Amino acid sequence: SPHREAAFEACEFLVDWLKTKAPFWKLEETPRGEKWVGAHAGDDQAAARWEKK
Repeated sequence: SPHREAAFEACEFLVDWLKTKAPFWKLEETPRGEKWVGAHAGDDQAAARWEKK
């Protein structure tokens, strides 16, 4: 399918954006309670590839 690559790329962009910008993404719920998880350096690096220069 000619649009498959673009569709997967769009999904990659959304996940990268969510992992670095969306606060709800970082709240982890466990049986012991909730905890906030910080972004990792790799998350920021992945998101940076979408920025225009």
